Amino acid sequence: MTANLLAIVILSRGRCGLSRCTTYYLVAIAVSDFLVIITAGILNRIGRIYFQDSVLSTTLACALSNVLVFAIRDVSVWLTVAFTIDRFVVICCQSLKTRYCTGKTALLVIGLVSALICVRNAPFYFSYQPLYILDGVSCVLTVRHILAASRARRKFRGTESHGDQEMVNRKRSIVLLFAISLSFLLLWATFIGHFLYVQITGEGYLTSLNFNDPDYIFQETANMLQLFSSCNNVFIYAVAQHKFREELKKVMMCPFTMVTV
Repeated sequence: MTANLLAIVILSRGRCGLSRCTTYYLVAIAVSDFLVIITAGILNRIGRIYFQDSVLSTTLACALSNVLVFAIRDVSVWLTVAFTIDRFVVICCQSLKTRYCTGKTALLVIGLVSALICVRNAPFYFSYQPLYILDGVSCVLTVRHILAASRARRKFRGTESHGDQEMVNRKRSIVLLFAISLSFLLLWATFIGHFLYVQITGEGYLTSLNFNDPDYIFQETANMLQLFSSCNNVFIYAVAQHKFREELKKVMMCPFTMVTV
């Protein structure tokens, strides 16, 4: 939670050397990831396991929390996809770049994605009944374009791109794109594997909290890794973006600076 809040604050300041379009996407992803941790991690998982007799176990709260988990998780997923598409257009479609990769378009895409997913998941609220009653893009194509464009640029310049800011930006795009996309795919792989296992075997999802059951351990491990994909983006930014690291240091030192002043 703290890491995502720091990412939201740092990216919102707009001092990381990123375009307004990229900043909007990354802030939106960080916000959705933060909400995933709140709804899926704290309310749904921790609350449901450790406070079984609380209001969180009522049909109303259970249905509402599940719908929020599904909706916010889907928003996080599709915003990541939208950001990948935006990076593809920036790198591979120069004629479309000036019209599509703008702050206004980014806000429009973020709003449409969020609204459509909320509308899609809203009907699930009415699908729950009480269990008991008590008292009543692929990124390969993008990378190929980056490498081909980089080779062409080196030939045109006749140098090895030392001091070429455009080449530096391309390398940063590769690192950021690979890091976010691969971590997303790897952390979702177990969840997809469990989903296919349930569909093929017809065993269904386990609702009883049997911590010694291997199927339950597999199910919850898949859920844990899938939710973890919404927690690690801030660390990816810290590794991939030098200016983000610099802004992070400034934010972390701010309380001490205020005291010394």
